[in-house]
Amino acid sequence: MGLILLTAIVMVVIFAGFMLLRRPVYRISQENVERLLEMMLARKASLNDWHVFLAVPIHYDEYLENIRHLCLEIEESESCVINTRILTNKGEEALREILAELKQHGIKDF
Repeated sequence: MGLILLTAIVMVVIFAGFMLLRRPVYRISQENVERLLEMMLARKASLNDWHVFLAVPIHYDEYLENIRHLCLEIEESESCVINTRILTNKGEEALREILAELKQHGIKDF
């Protein structure tokens, strides 16, 4: 009887633990996007890094979601995967402009 009670208590504790734990949430920040674009321009980002960024909607930040959509448009028109190069020169120039705008957006005047 004691073993059954102990097993039930352990199961309840485990179940409660799972209920309290939430699934992890991936929240990309402006700094993450800046770092990715810098890596893209330095040709150090992997194709997987780029595709994950393009594939995951950013519901909690409309500004970053708009940036992601701009990058999707660049990907569609300027993709040229060759060795470490993911975008054409024109695509990289468009990323430079987005990066400059992102950095400017991050500057807060107080």
